[in-house]
Amino acid sequence: MDHTDLDRTRNPSCDDRISITEWPMDLSSEEKNKNQPYTEFANSSNFEAHKYVHVDQTQSETMCIALPHEQLSFKRKQQSTFLTVSTKHPTVFDGIRKDYVEPMAAVRVAKWWRKKRVDTNLGITYKNPNTKLYHISRMEACQEFLRGEQKILKRRLSVCSTAERASTHAALASIEDWLNNYDTALKNITLAVELCPTNSDFLWLKAKLSKQVKWFHIQKEMNEKYKQHFKVFPPVQKVDRISCKNLSVQEFKERFVKKGIPVILEDVVCRMTEESWDLDYIKDKAGCINVSVKHNVPGSVEWAKLEESRQMTVADHIIKIKEGQTEDYLFDWSLPLHCPHLANEIVIPDHFSDNFLTQTSPGSLYHDSWPSLFVAPAGVVSDLHVDAFASSFWMALFQGEKRWTFFDASDLASLYPQYVHSLDPVFSVNIVQPDLKSFPLLALTKPKQCVIKAGDLLFVPFGSPHFVENLTASVAVSSNYVDATNYHQVCEELRVNGLLDPRAKHLLDQLESSDFKARTMSTNN
Repeated sequence: MDHTDLDRTRNPSCDDRISITEWPMDLSSEEKNKNQPYTEFANSSNFEAHKYVHVDQTQSETMCIALPHEQLSFKRKQQSTFLTVSTKHPTVFDGIRKDYVEPMAAVRVAKWWRKKRVDTNLGITYKNPNTKLYHISRMEACQEFLRGEQKILKRRLSVCSTAERASTHAALASIEDWLNNYDTALKNITLAVELCPTNSDFLWLKAKLSKQVKWFHIQKEMNEKYKQHFKVFPPVQKVDRISCKNLSVQEFKERFVKKGIPVILEDVVCRMTEESWDLDYIKDKAGCINVSVKHNVPGSVEWAKLEESRQMTVADHIIKIKEGQTEDYLFDWSLPLHCPHLANEIVIPDHFSDNFLTQTSPGSLYHDSWPSLFVAPAGVVSDLHVDAFASSFWMALFQGEKRWTFFDASDLASLYPQYVHSLDPVFSVNIVQPDLKSFPLLALTKPKQCVIKAGDLLFVPFGSPHFVENLTASVAVSSNYVDATNYHQVCEELRVNGLLDPRAKHLLDQLESSDFKARTMSTNN
């Protein structure tokens, strides 16, 4: 047992006390070696008469515990002494290990599940670890377990050191989050950040919880204010279509990009490639390349509810699509990274040629991620999602038909976003069959819908939640991008992502450099 950890179980012989540790006693000086911690009581053999207990900790600094003697209790057992501390009195430990880390909720649930699965043969069929852990945590038995862990950590806060308190508050925040106690979770992670303001994990969790709490309170206010409006799902509005022959780049930015309005652009896809890109052409040009295909998983907590399915060649994937034998989706497959000869065939439309991501240094995050390829069978969907890191998006359709359902960025609270394991929200609402009884705020949304066909290019503004259905087998090319209209929002997202991802931090540093802004902003305003 680690001698700085609290025992999870109560000591039955000490009433309202928690066993902290067990240290060997009565060791001679020869027995005090580097492999075994020991306890000394200065100037007396009367243990309970002293306020200070000095503990030599192997591979750690010496700990000095300052305690009134009435808070200590010692019990002999097999040549060892148990030290217990009453939870009724606050105790200050100074100098305990600085690298102390209290396990977060995900780790606790995973350990609990391994034992529970063996004991009861309960089964969860999800394969994705994030989705699996989420659904395990929703089980009543797991919720009860988390409430128990919550109580343990609250008790621990009354006896732990300053160094341990930050980690304990953070762990408690993660558990409160998984119990849907968002306000309490944010309060605890805020305390953790105050105690340890440079801890990137704590800062990231605070940012995630801040988003969740923000939408939670907006939802609460809307429920009270607009209750009488919760009757029916609103009728969908049409998305505008306009020919690029009648729309200059500047007009496009002023009318649609800056206002965050989706639009279908015609007469532009035909100029993007010399050859007609269809299933056969992709099979001929990229058929031998191995790819990872995805599939839609109801109940998933991954972005767009898409999870890894299997590895196969592009040719095999297309053959299965033609035979109607697959529900797998080649989704957002980077052409510059995986199939550069196809990437070189694409001419990016002038409307999107000022992408800041392509103007960063080679090898930077997202520098070579797009354009990307989508090859889907009929019937496959990408569930409701928002494009990552506040990026805008366009998709050029070369074959097939897709139905898109959009919502305004201001509708996000009414779509009940959940931030489970990332800053990208996931959604439980069903857009095809809206359930206003469970999700009444859906009645306040402003949905738009369109069907794009081969030859159409669709612009999707940043922050716009959308749901996509493949009505037929389809081939499309797309790109996420950053320009002056979403620059500040992208920087804020990268600032948080950069807490855990050095490449995101490096990209942010480039975007915010005075040299980069001088080169890009002047041509985009």
